[in-house]
Amino acid sequence: MTEESIVKIVVAVLGSGAFSALVSGFVSWLKDKRGEGKCILMLMADAVYTKGEKLSKQSEVSREEKKLFDDMYDLYKKQGGNGYADDLKNLVKNKPVKQ
Repeated sequence: MTEESIVKIVVAVLGSGAFSALVSGFVSWLKDKRGEGKCILMLMADAVYTKGEKLSKQSEVSREEKKLFDDMYDLYKKQGGNGYADDLKNLVKNKPVKQ
């Protein structure tokens, strides 16, 4: 392989989405190595559990409270959360809405 061929390959890789994907993957890997992903999941779990427990004890909840809780729950699930939050989600979902 000639030097010119190598340069063309390097330029093609740098100009393609493959290089961007490689850098993005490396950054994600570094974040996970430092535990940031787990930290975010723990913070989301705390927020979902705290809000869910509060709402589950109320006799009725507002539409805004339900929407905020649903959004928090969805983000938590996307981060890999599960378990007890599913039960809270069902409790909050079945609460009457304040008029």
